[in-house]
Amino acid sequence: MKRFKVHALWALAAAALFGCSYASQPSYDFMAKRPTVVLVYDFQASPNTVFEDPSLIAEGARNFGAASLRARQAAIGQQIRMRIHQKLIDGINSLGLPAQPGDPSRPVAAGALIIRGEFWTASPDNLQIRDIVQFGKDQSTVDTSIYALGATSPDKLVPLLHFLTVAEAGAMPAATEDNKQRGASTAASRGRGQRRIESVTLDTYRSQVDQLADQSVSQAMASLSQYFANRGWISGSQVRTPRL
Repeated sequence: MKRFKVHALWALAAAALFGCSYASQPSYDFMAKRPTVVLVYDFQASPNTVFEDPSLIAEGARNFGAASLRARQAAIGQQIRMRIHQKLIDGINSLGLPAQPGDPSRPVAAGALIIRGEFWTASPDNLQIRDIVQFGKDQSTVDTSIYALGATSPDKLVPLLHFLTVAEAGAMPAATEDNKQRGASTAASRGRGQRRIESVTLDTYRSQVDQLADQSVSQAMASLSQYFANRGWISGSQVRTPRL
């Protein structure tokens, strides 16, 4: 049910953007000129999830196969976050708008366009918590909620656009079972014990990570490019088609 609802929300957002009218955009006219720079900030999950714990991310990246389940999940989530961030910057630059990473510690100059995002993937254990990725036995999913804001002054940001993305890829088994569970099951059936997980690395799931990032960015670039074209910042021929 949750996936159906998110797909429906994204479809409504896409219909609003690609139809004859786009009610999700404000009626007032801010940022009539092309932005001087587009600042893309790292997307965030809920502060109390494993995906925001630097020590778990480091543990999973350092020795993925021997790491705890939570650390492996955090390491995969960080890869997805980094790929989405860089691919968004590259995609916006490819449209002819100057994009670069946003630095939360620095003030925003007037005339800048801000891209912020939150991972909107519901935690299977607590629907009030949002993770970067939900690991299922059959598939992995990533949902994002993305905002574009215009800086009319260094201390004033005006909301311009909001949309959702929905991405799905194959399962990542090492992120759904811990070492003890996996070791016990494989020892009983094949006599290999924990070695089955320890042979898995972050690169094992590169295709799934890339697919989740590519789908997310493809949909984000479709919404952003349509908005940019509507404002006259790029030509209509540069509008991207979303990958759903």
